[in-house]
Amino acid sequence: MEKPSRPVTIIVVDNQQLVRESLSALIDSDPTVRLVASVANCEAAIALLADAPPAVALVDSELGGSGTFASIRKLRSTWSAMRVVLLLTSLRDGVIEQARSLGVEGIVTRMEPFEELRRTIEAVTIGRCSYSPRVQARFVSSRGTGKPSSAVAGRPPHITPREFDVLRCLVGGRTVKQAASDLGLASPTVDNHKTRLMSRLDVHTGPQLVRYAIREGIIDA
Repeated sequence: MEKPSRPVTIIVVDNQQLVRESLSALIDSDPTVRLVASVANCEAAIALLADAPPAVALVDSELGGSGTFASIRKLRSTWSAMRVVLLLTSLRDGVIEQARSLGVEGIVTRMEPFEELRRTIEAVTIGRCSYSPRVQARFVSSRGTGKPSSAVAGRPPHITPREFDVLRCLVGGRTVKQAASDLGLASPTVDNHKTRLMSRLDVHTGPQLVRYAIREGIIDA
């Protein structure tokens, strides 16, 4: 694999300080990459780096506040050339599917060695998509297109990344008003997303929506 000619600039976006510190130490020990910032959310990243975007953002799959995918959209709207590597806390098909739908270039689990993360960073830097072995194992081959292992006949229709953000807020216990504030949306917009989601998934109550989210690995039981 062709390697970048200079250290790849990296930003870590994770709301857990211990994780940020651990990743920062690993990155600092590797001469092929250079840490430019380690922050808890995308707003801090944008404010800190302004017009000096990193080449790659390592983003936690379970960010609080506006949520992981809303954060990725915001980072990309600011730095369109930046690549994103999603760091999975656990293997969840629903999260992997949404990340791919949003065009996230790399996906790695925290259970894998730093060497796998470094390999993924190298790949996305030169314009390739890269999924770690544990992530690839969740896919099955279907006419040349990878689908999550749970993608079987009868699975509910696809959920867009924006709907996914709304769903995670709601099943996480946020009210429509709180979800709207977290996501930077109007309350009626969130309510419309909720209505469409419930109709598309053929669920009619909040508990049914939570059960769906648990079944699809969007939240823990």
